[in-house]
Amino acid sequence: MSVLKIKELLQFTSSDLKFHGEKITNAHRQQIRSGIDAEGRKFADYTPQYAKRKAAGKAAPNQISRQIDPPTLQLTGSMLNHWQLIDTKVGNEIKITYGIENQDQAKKIIAHSKGRFGKPSKKSRVTVRKDKARVVAAKQKVGPKTESAILNAFVQNITKNLKRLTNRPTIIRM
Repeated sequence: MSVLKIKELLQFTSSDLKFHGEKITNAHRQQIRSGIDAEGRKFADYTPQYAKRKAAGKAAPNQISRQIDPPTLQLTGSMLNHWQLIDTKVGNEIKITYGIENQDQAKKIIAHSKGRFGKPSKKSRVTVRKDKARVVAAKQKVGPKTESAILNAFVQNITKNLKRLTNRPTIIRM
């Protein structure tokens, strides 16, 4: 019988972390597209005027989505298409960085999280509605689908390490 240390089981390689980082990034994007916020609740509904314009396909010239229930933060698809894995690091701690690096698209998601909507121009103004804020991640909260993807990354990596370290009955001491 083998005796393994928990540290050996939890060890990630750079390629493992990049692979799982992509899966976690995609899970978070899918969670947003399904209308779920960082707390695991449905995003706040669109205002009636915006919902009517979006459903009619008249909210933007290059609109791809008409879905209004649940709100998905997707009108043209541009913002979520920029949602990507940025960096991974393996060391004493593992680090996965993902999000939006494009400044224009990052401004949009920040505005969503603060409840600011619209573009400032001569014809329109920015509306601030804190009750309509749509937060995708905050204070170590990422939502249920993303949490599940993180858990799956650890489970798959532990399974891989167990297979690599031994193929006989094992005792794990913590």
